Amino acid sequence: MAKIIVKDTEIAFCKKEQEDYISLTDIAKFRDMQNPLPVINSWLQTYNAVEYLGLWEKLSNTNFNHYISEGFKIESTKLFFELSPQKWICETNAIGIMMKTERYGDVVYAHSDIAFKFAAWISVEFELYLVAEFKRLKTEEHKSFGRSASKRAEKKDISLHDQVKKQILLACKMLGVQAQNEYRGTDWRADVFALGSNGTKYAFEVQTSQQSLNRTLERQAKYQRDGIVGCWLFEKEPSRMNVEREDLPLFKIKEVDGQIYVSLKERKELPLDVFVNDYLQDKIQFRPTLSILPKVDIVFMEMDCWKCGTKNHIYYIGDFVSPCNTKIHHQEAMWNSDKLVFRPEIIRKVREYASSEKGNTLNIGQIKERYSKTTEHSYMSFGCSKCDSIFGDWFVHEATIEAWYGGGVVDRISFDVSRDVDPKFDLRLNVPHWCHPGEHEFCK
Repeated sequence: MAKIIVKDTEIAFCKKEQEDYISLTDIAKFRDMQNPLPVINSWLQTYNAVEYLGLWEKLSNTNFNHYISEGFKIESTKLFFELSPQKWICETNAIGIMMKTERYGDVVYAHSDIAFKFAAWISVEFELYLVAEFKRLKTEEHKSFGRSASKRAEKKDISLHDQVKKQILLACKMLGVQAQNEYRGTDWRADVFALGSNGTKYAFEVQTSQQSLNRTLERQAKYQRDGIVGCWLFEKEPSRMNVEREDLPLFKIKEVDGQIYVSLKERKELPLDVFVNDYLQDKIQFRPTLSILPKVDIVFMEMDCWKCGTKNHIYYIGDFVSPCNTKIHHQEAMWNSDKLVFRPEIIRKVREYASSEKGNTLNIGQIKERYSKTTEHSYMSFGCSKCDSIFGDWFVHEATIEAWYGGGVVDRISFDVSRDVDPKFDLRLNVPHWCHPGEHEFCK
């Protein structure tokens, strides 16, 4: 992890998908060395910060929850509004700010655009020094990259482009599929041309230099015209390729310690030979929707009673998972009884585990309807095992957010459930994707 020094303050930064992220925690130390997080929270709670973050995400993040963001913007004009990095990330699906657990605790990072905005709020002078130092470091990086590239050329190392082609050819050979390097058609040339066992023609294109989405679609149209399945492997995807498309099988490749991997977005990464083998055997198929595996992940966490102080345990349901390993965040409406966590089958499994030798340290109070003075009605809730006080949904929600980042988690269990338990398990999300389910069935 690289660091720079700005006004005697050490600032760390890192990479995420080729984008620079700078430590807001370190920037905040310029104002308060001992307690940087409250400084970040104070900025997040301003109207200007919420508005800026919302606009940035809208331009950069197709999965951003704009409606929640607008709600935060309205709330930021009121007294006692509270917003933390965790809450912003979890409730809006933001990507501009992220949390990393490091040696001395959680660190808040933000995209350089956002970090510079935060630095300006801290001090205009500090921001100017930060931008200048960051530019200097990036200039040094480019020079270093150029020197490294020259050394690789001198050594005549095989290029990534040629390595990928070579491995595709080898994978085809191992599968018994005819394949040819640099095959020419009427007005196109495939890096690797393969003839599948069922007669399907494939053209693998390896793109290690930049190529626009429009240019890629133009070249793909030629393959489609000639009845060929074009498969594109990009080192850096086209900038406007925000959604996976059935008419354009396009995947990102990267090299790690001499091994080349193909990325199926956040779902999984496959070694190149495995990808080619499975792609040619239709084990990777396009699906317009994501479905959910009927499996529940229960996470137990601590909850001290607000009234008598007794240490209790409650639980929440972790992310759902699709057959192709997409994590689907599970969140339910507050202050109502119709929650998945309170389904009889779920409660029964939790009670069975709490009664077992492994789970007998869990102290879980009765799960039942209790009256809430806050909402002025009764709803199913967790409560204290000693005094039976209600654990209100808002406080459970806050504790759950902390637990997402490891705070207070004491145990977890997983088990299969019937799809009849809740309609959520028959849910289909409109997320077009290239599905590689492995041992499971394809997304419906």
